[in-house]
Amino acid sequence: MSYPLSQGNTPLRHYHTTYTKDPDSVWPYTIDWDPILPHGDAIDTATTTAYIYGSTTEEATDITVDSTSSTDRTTTTVLSAGLADTSYDITVHVVTDAGYEADRTILINCRHE
Repeated sequence: MSYPLSQGNTPLRHYHTTYTKDPDSVWPYTIDWDPILPHGDAIDTATTTAYIYGSTTEEATDITVDSTSSTDRTTTTVLSAGLADTSYDITVHVVTDAGYEADRTILINCRHE
């Protein structure tokens, strides 16, 4: 199952969740994959890509994916930087022990707080 990115303005219902991030913060964002993982399966690998808001191919260079880690059922991505008044699509891609693959995209709105 995947929450697709789209061209142009993406309705919020296509995002796993939405966060506001201060451009000066370094902060972890966790996704719980338990609702979609088959019983007995676990996350094997997780990778995160930051995209320009609304793009499925153009990676964002002004927000930084510092790290991505996982447990059997969750992923945590640490983000830093970002431009004020800018939004980003942060897509986490997982591969499970059974070989299944899925994406979740979160919307990050950078704002000074």
